[in-house]
Amino acid sequence: MRVIRPFVNNRTAVNLAKEIFNLSMNESSSTIVRELNSPEARCFYLRGSLPYGREREFTLKVCKFADFGEKRGIIDELNDVMISVNNRGIPCSIPQQTINGELYEMRKLSATRDRNTQKVNNKEAESSHLDCVVRLLSYIPGENMRGAPCDFNMFYQVGCFAAEIDKVLKDFYCPTLRTRSMRWDLNNLHLATRVSHIIKEPKYQKILKNVEEIFENIIEPKLDYLPKQCIHADINETNIIFKENGNRYDATGVIDFDLAAYNCRVFEVSASAAYMMTMHLEDPVEAGAYAVAGYQINNPLTAEEIDLIFYLIQARMYQSVCYGTLASQIHPQNSKYLLYTVQRAWEALEILADSSKSRFDERWQQLCYTQSQSKKSIGKIRW
Repeated sequence: MRVIRPFVNNRTAVNLAKEIFNLSMNESSSTIVRELNSPEARCFYLRGSLPYGREREFTLKVCKFADFGEKRGIIDELNDVMISVNNRGIPCSIPQQTINGELYEMRKLSATRDRNTQKVNNKEAESSHLDCVVRLLSYIPGENMRGAPCDFNMFYQVGCFAAEIDKVLKDFYCPTLRTRSMRWDLNNLHLATRVSHIIKEPKYQKILKNVEEIFENIIEPKLDYLPKQCIHADINETNIIFKENGNRYDATGVIDFDLAAYNCRVFEVSASAAYMMTMHLEDPVEAGAYAVAGYQINNPLTAEEIDLIFYLIQARMYQSVCYGTLASQIHPQNSKYLLYTVQRAWEALEILADSSKSRFDERWQQLCYTQSQSKKSIGKIRW
């Protein structure tokens, strides 16, 4: 399979940061540059100072222009989303200005092929340069949920975070994002079905078939009637940052808005709950219930949205197992990172297949009631 990504190593990352953003790095800072895990972009941790600023931490992010549909308007609106959320008091990574006063720069970078890619002829090699978007983002220190011991308080906080972000973005003006359609959009489940044939195990094929039928018969007919707005769309276990605070972990920031879109609001909480379920396989229903309760208490959903959450959670897991499996075959050198969610999503899907919608709905609604009657927050966000 032919796979092309921009070629960026530590040295290239440092050079881009210096040339585009005039980032000043001392000798010690240059030695701690490291590439961060990312399924799509090339991301690097850097430490240095911008003109007239103190030394800080940053993430240099290099994406293919094609990842944004080759529309500069999408990049501009994504940058505006991050700035708007941050300005409303929710810490998130925000873009820094280039030396030309812009928030990103286009660069044509050489392409590299993963090790499972066959050699190409000279003519193809001549054209193997990619139009790339280079941004320098503020770095949010802390741990994501893969690096911290997860508990129900954290799942609740994730739901709260998702709700607060959606409240900020409720009336966000995003004409270009309205035109955006991506494979991860829950209303585009049919795109995942096209690659579901790579799942060979009969028991997994049965689960996928059941989700397809639920989507076709229950979810899809109602999508046009659901509230829509700009959403983050990818609040998962790696995009919410936590800091240790005594005997607990507090959510302190959110990163990676590159999948933000104008879509059904309920997709936000459903995707977030799906990822939280994969983080607590001892009782994924309970984990998801805490996430949904955190959202509902802070940004109440309509009855029509509530009725679809349990099914949309399974649809998101469907996407995760299909796209994650495909990506692990394309990028075998990164398969450990890519298959982390896949393996856990399969276990959660198996458990959900034997669970009832009513049990799930009753549990998160019970948590909402308990929280409303209590003076002590389950997991208050402290930023």
